[in-house]
Amino acid sequence: MTIHPDFINELRKRFTGDIRLDLASRLLYSTDASIYQMEPLGVALPKNHEDLQSAVEL
Repeated sequence: MTIHPDFINELRKRFTGDIRLDLASRLLYSTDASIYQMEPLGVALPKNHEDLQSAVEL
C-alpha cells in the first residue's frame, strides 16, 4: 500500500514539521519496543499544535 501523492502534497502545504517517507524512517517507527511490528506508510513529526491538527483533519 502507498500514500496517494495528492495527500502528501496537501499535507506538505499545511504542515511545517518533518514528513518522512523513506524506508529507514518507516522501519524505525514500525515498532514500540514490543514484539509487534507494523510498518507505517509515512511518519509525520509535528512542530506545533497546528501541524497536529492539520494532519488529523486530512
